[in-house]
Amino acid sequence: ADLPTVAHTIGEMIPAADRARVRLVIENEPTQNVGTSAELKALLDLLPSKAIGANWDPWNAMALKENAWPEGYKALPKDRLLNVQIKAESLGAPDRIRWKTVLETLERDGFSGTVSLATEATGDAFMDKADDAVDEIMHVVGLL
Repeated sequence: ADLPTVAHTIGEMIPAADRARVRLVIENEPTQNVGTSAELKALLDLLPSKAIGANWDPWNAMALKENAWPEGYKALPKDRLLNVQIKAESLGAPDRIRWKTVLETLERDGFSGTVSLATEATGDAFMDKADDAVDEIMHVVGLL
């Protein structure tokens, strides 16, 4: 990935974000220029503005063979982590992420952002996947 070019392009949006008092969130996405936690950190390092934050998706990083948890997480700047994304498919996968441990660590690290759920499904499958995923997340949260 040509991170300096990506940083330049995103950097052009910072003044507008500052004026609007919003924060721009960059997600690590394996089909794009920033897929791993390490690449996400590198891009954030090129964009030191507080207008830019991270949406960390460890499942996406794992798709690129990164050990996203815990190594990938450890590399991220915690003060710029605005959202942690849970992929529904990561909840029941054989190589699943241990979300209880992730949530405990986020709490210990003072995480004040959001945790979101992505089902990656449409139509009737969306509701089934979403219901199952929410049930699993509620179970994990109940263990905290």
